Amino acid sequence: MNCQEAQKYLDDLLVTGIDKETESVLEEHAVSCVRCRREMESARRTLTLLQPSVMIETSTTLKEKIMNKIEAAEIAAPYMRQPSQLRNLLWKPAFAAAAVVVAILAGIVMMGKQTTPVYALEQTIEANQGLRAIHMRMTPQSFGHVGEIWAQFDENGELANLRMNFPDTEDGPKDVVWGGGKAQVWFKKKGSSVVVKEEQIVERLKQEFGTFDPKLIVEGIYRKQAEGSLNLEVSEPASAGEPIVLTVSVDRAPNRRDIYRVDPETKLLLTREVYRMKDGVNALVETTEYLDYNEPIADEVFTLDVPHDAVQIDQTTHAVGLVQGNLSNEEIAVKVVREFFTALIKKDYATAGQLMEGMPADKVKETFGRGNFTRIISIGTPTPYAPNQSLKVPCKIEVEREGKTSVFEPFGPFVRQVYGQPDRWTICGGI
Repeated sequence: MNCQEAQKYLDDLLVTGIDKETESVLEEHAVSCVRCRREMESARRTLTLLQPSVMIETSTTLKEKIMNKIEAAEIAAPYMRQPSQLRNLLWKPAFAAAAVVVAILAGIVMMGKQTTPVYALEQTIEANQGLRAIHMRMTPQSFGHVGEIWAQFDENGELANLRMNFPDTEDGPKDVVWGGGKAQVWFKKKGSSVVVKEEQIVERLKQEFGTFDPKLIVEGIYRKQAEGSLNLEVSEPASAGEPIVLTVSVDRAPNRRDIYRVDPETKLLLTREVYRMKDGVNALVETTEYLDYNEPIADEVFTLDVPHDAVQIDQTTHAVGLVQGNLSNEEIAVKVVREFFTALIKKDYATAGQLMEGMPADKVKETFGRGNFTRIISIGTPTPYAPNQSLKVPCKIEVEREGKTSVFEPFGPFVRQVYGQPDRWTICGGI
């Protein structure tokens, strides 16, 4: 069954009903088609809502009044069924649940009362389809985690521009912008800015953003609820102005609750709160605020305000570090450190800078030119250094100052793959 056939049977489901065999084939198709599955579930909910909760006894006079209204409508719309055909259709037991009849009877029984539609996740999924821009804030702004995000999407809903502020990382506070095929990182504490190729870093950025993306969050809840892998409780607003509250939990993590608040008008997420049980008390550990939806974001938000005197490195315009080739990670790390200090001994600051994330030669000379590196004494075995996902390479270097020699043992150096260029390795600090 294809989508076109499925749509026809969905119409039949609402009006005349379908046999069990056809319904089974329709369900099979819906498993692999998200759109048809949503429409099928929506059709079933509609039928449920339209079913009277009590038996409705109607008099002959009432039936005649209803039929008179329908026949009057037919005069203005001659292409509709003939009155006799409608009478047979409407009062046949097999068609007694047809939407048009139930709607008329329900309206009469309710005597003009209005009911509030029940909230469903599909409403928020639909509202998110038009997402073009969003601004969000996370608290607390803990070590290594993003504090604020601005994102723009293209007409297809794909991420086009992104800015993420990290208040506290192993490199100090930093801002990251991505767009136009490259990412720029502004290391505020170090006073340096690096432009990197997107292949590797964009995946990390997308993963980080995906943790907070309201579209992905709601679709994930919808999917997992359908699979039966999470529990969802929906609390409708008790009064005007209050949000819809969604409580999400999973059996395998009984000490965690995620609370989502939804705007009853727009059906968009307002906040996400993560609670964990501590000492018998539900403690709030993380909050995401969805501040602005589809508000224009100024171009300067996606342009980093880097001071003119900051070190600016562009790894997208020239080669950085050394090619790994057939060397192991430990072997290439040792080679990078050896060639770096060899360049300093020769006072070849351009090569030393190229081996140190592409740092400009004048900056390398300013940093290391005051010492006279004379000899590499030893380079030890590299060991993993988790904080910046690098290899720490212990070494001893002989340095001459004012006619006296001493042994220099840096805290590092640390060597790792170049962002977006996994076949190249560079020194990333520790000297």
